[in-house]
Amino acid sequence: MPARWPSEMDARADIVIIGAGIAGVSLGAALAPYAGVMVLEREAHAATHATSRSAAIYVRNYGNGVIRALNEASHPPLAEGGYLSPRGVMTVAREADRSVSDAEMDRSTAEPLTPEE
Repeated sequence: MPARWPSEMDARADIVIIGAGIAGVSLGAALAPYAGVMVLEREAHAATHATSRSAAIYVRNYGNGVIRALNEASHPPLAEGGYLSPRGVMTVAREADRSVSDAEMDRSTAEPLTPEE
């Protein structure tokens, strides 16, 4: 369905979801059979930044204190539901950011690779 400008939309909805990233679109799709759903997005296209930010990975200690608390609270149902499995992660940094990258590696259980690997 092509995007419509607000003046062309029926402004009535039972549920309004702000953000057409992975979570917003998924929630909208899940709720659509049960209610009138409107998903609003500020970007020109849905999911403009969503995949690059989530990369389909769950990191318990990611983000600020509020996000970490939400991640921690999400862990039991995600684990019990069988939604979590170990994943490999590759972090790439510029030489100028090496000290930050090295500090992150020191705090993690990751094993570094050399450029040859």
